[in-house]
Amino acid sequence: MMASNASTVLVVGSGIIGLQTATSLLRRGHKVTLRSSNSPLSPSSTSPGAGGLWMPFHCDDQRLLKWSSHQLNEYLETYNLIEIGSSKSYVEIVTAVLPFNVSSDVTQMQVDSDTGTYTPLPQERPQWALHPHLNFQSLSMPQLKWQSSVTGVHVPDSFLDTYSDAHTFEAPIVNCPEILRSHQR
Repeated sequence: MMASNASTVLVVGSGIIGLQTATSLLRRGHKVTLRSSNSPLSPSSTSPGAGGLWMPFHCDDQRLLKWSSHQLNEYLETYNLIEIGSSKSYVEIVTAVLPFNVSSDVTQMQVDSDTGTYTPLPQERPQWALHPHLNFQSLSMPQLKWQSSVTGVHVPDSFLDTYSDAHTFEAPIVNCPEILRSHQR
């Protein structure tokens, strides 16, 4: 449905960013003119080899968190549409593992008044990790090792030997070349 006051927007470039921008603008009712010096699947473009892993990292900017949440919902919607009836996979959901060391990454400690022992306070869950579809977890390495033996998620031995804890979550990976091909049809 075209808005009565729709503007015409020029999008320069037909890589994954240009095509995704054009698609978003069309969904919002704008007229779009797309200009590019070459095909989105041209070997001179980086988009055919690109893969997009959704994962905000160390960001407290509310604007980015809002954008990130919007993008996550779009990727999950695309993933769900594909699961329902399409044979093409534009978005795949994979388990991401972010290892860390409690002793070096956590500076706040709590003291047990009875024993006088100090223990690290648990890391606060990042705001982006609150999305229910991410299945975000904070695990110790023994917990992660057990979970990976059950789920089959590969965890490098170097993670188990080097780090004390990890965050895990289900992250979408965008198949850019397949999206580019679909936009050319």
